[in-house]
Amino acid sequence: KAGILREQIQTTFFAFTSEPDSRYGAVMYRFMDQPLLPGLVAALAIVGVVVLCLRWRSESARIMLVWLAVPCVFASILTDVAGQAHRLLNPTVAVLLVVALALDGAWKHLRRSLPGHVTLALFAGLLSVPLVAGAHDGYEYLRPGATDQFGVPATAQARCLESLPPGTLALVSGGTRIYARHGPSRYLAGDVLRRDLEELAVPDASDSRPVVVLVHEWNRSAAERILGAYPQAVSVEVQRPAGRRVLTVIAIYRDRAEAERVLDACRDNAEL
Repeated sequence: KAGILREQIQTTFFAFTSEPDSRYGAVMYRFMDQPLLPGLVAALAIVGVVVLCLRWRSESARIMLVWLAVPCVFASILTDVAGQAHRLLNPTVAVLLVVALALDGAWKHLRRSLPGHVTLALFAGLLSVPLVAGAHDGYEYLRPGATDQFGVPATAQARCLESLPPGTLALVSGGTRIYARHGPSRYLAGDVLRRDLEELAVPDASDSRPVVVLVHEWNRSAAERILGAYPQAVSVEVQRPAGRRVLTVIAIYRDRAEAERVLDACRDNAEL
């Protein structure tokens, strides 16, 4: 347990300083492919945190440490996927204030120990750090193709939806954090109409609206009920990684041959 906790703390720390957003979970910042803080700002943040710890007897320092630590602990360290950027946006505000404290401390120290013109030149350089970092972030965010990386961690569900013909009604029988509208599915599904299947209410297929139902492994009993209710339906099991079933995909078409063709494409694409 101590080792797991240590790894969670390290992952949370590196999310600010060196590691990009996790490939798992809600990849809201993944396309930036960088940590929450650019390198120089991260270094100043570490200095600022050290200064706060040294001044822990000060009430303001204790408030800042609590403001920084509490969201890091409860939004990252004690969660199933540590280090995700969207969970660390709240403490990022505190971290930026810590950076400001570090700059303020540096200014006071330089002013006491160096000639005035040298101090002004060095402090101007320090002030340029957040400006340059912000400009770099803006470039990374707005450069052409930046968001193309957003859908990289495509799931088996998303890849199956990607292969379905336009106009298909896709019903997802998922569960916690598994929805028809989740990120990769939304980007890859194209013109497929996606809905969450909350109960056994699958409409009959028609020439204009073929129906495909994606049933995740932990809802396998739902697949059995659907196949029992629609004898004309055909199904395929998607395995990813190879040998591990993750989805049962059911096609309710009037044309059985067409249904089998769609399912073959779904399986082949999902198991890439």
